[in-house]
Amino acid sequence: MIEEFADADGPGQHEAFQRWRADNPTGYVINCRTEAEGMLHLSPCGHYGDTDLGPEAWGNLTRHRKVCSTSQTALLDWARGRSMAIQMCSSCKPT
Repeated sequence: MIEEFADADGPGQHEAFQRWRADNPTGYVINCRTEAEGMLHLSPCGHYGDTDLGPEAWGNLTRHRKVCSTSQTALLDWARGRSMAIQMCSSCKPT
């Protein structure tokens, strides 16, 4: 199952994304930098800080859309279906 979190979808998205990360510590996240480019991360990637940090402490994490799943294959298929180029995070190395 794929879940998306973005400020454009309404209030509370940062908190919902952080809850998803806490509930899915072995999951994957695509950070959609643009509609054509994204980066794949592991859910606990240090780029997002601890799951209990609010936007005032770390910055708003859902300013750019986050697409999440427990399946790396499902996320890569999602990106491919949108012709989105995906880079792998060099910090958390989700391969």
